[in-house]
Amino acid sequence: SASSFMSRKSYIEAMRGIEEQMERHLQQSMPLRVLPTTELERIGHLPRSSACVATLPDGSLCGQRHDDVLTDVGDGWDLLKNPIVLISHSWVEPSKGRPDNDDNRKWQIVLAGIRRVCDQHNLDPECMYVFLDWCSIPQEAFGTPEFDQYVQSLPAFIAQMSFVIIPLDSKLVLRDALRLDRDLCPVQMNWAHYSKRGWCRMEMLVGR
Repeated sequence: SASSFMSRKSYIEAMRGIEEQMERHLQQSMPLRVLPTTELERIGHLPRSSACVATLPDGSLCGQRHDDVLTDVGDGWDLLKNPIVLISHSWVEPSKGRPDNDDNRKWQIVLAGIRRVCDQHNLDPECMYVFLDWCSIPQEAFGTPEFDQYVQSLPAFIAQMSFVIIPLDSKLVLRDALRLDRDLCPVQMNWAHYSKRGWCRMEMLVGR
C-alpha cells in the first residue's frame, strides 16, 4: 500500500541519516599518535605530552615532555604486526593535573594488562603500541582549536584500536565511589566511578 511504501521510504531515509552522522563522528582531522609499550615501561609512569607532573620514585615531579617518543599511525599501519591498545580511564587526580596517584598505581595496572593481552593472544610486547590520551593528545593545547579537533577525532581514533584496557584496581570495593587514596583524592580506579563517565562509556561502546 501507499502508506507502507512511505513508511519503508522514511525508514531508509532515517538509516541514511544515521550513517551520515556516524561518518561525521568518525572523521579524523588530527593524526593518531601512539606510544610504544617499551617506552611506556621505560618511562616508569603515565607520561604527559609535556611538562609531565608524574611522581618519580624519589618523590620529585618528572617535569619532562614525552611527546618526542610518540609515533604517528599512517595509512600503511599494520594492526596485525603492531596492535594498538586504548587505555580507557578516568583521570585520578584532575585537580593536580594528572591521571595517576603518587604511587603510579594505574601505570602498574596498565602494564600488567598489556602483558596479559600479549600472553592471551601470543603477541610480542615490543610490537605493541598504546593510545593514552594524556600523552597522545597534546595537553598543552587545551582550550585551543587544535585540542578541540583532537577531541572530535577521538571516535575515529578509538575505532582503530586493537584492544581496550580499562585499568581498574581489584583491591577496591566496586561500589565504594567515595573512598580516598593516600593523596586524599577520590579513588577513581574502581568500576563505580568509571562506569558513570560519559567518555568512558563511549570508549567501551566504540571499542567493542
